Amino acid sequence: MMSAVLVPFRDLFEELLQLVSHLTKSLARQRVAHQILVLNQIDRNLQHVIT
Repeated sequence: MMSAVLVPFRDLFEELLQLVSHLTKSLARQRVAHQILVLNQIDRNLQHVIT
């Protein structure tokens, strides 16, 4: 069986790299088969878009 780890992502790429690294090491130590899925969050409120 494989576990899925869903990670919401928005503008924090360096933190994402650190999180994925830590998760991968931790799950590998526990011998957990896993797949990390990064979900890109978007802002549907277009008032925040600077034109």
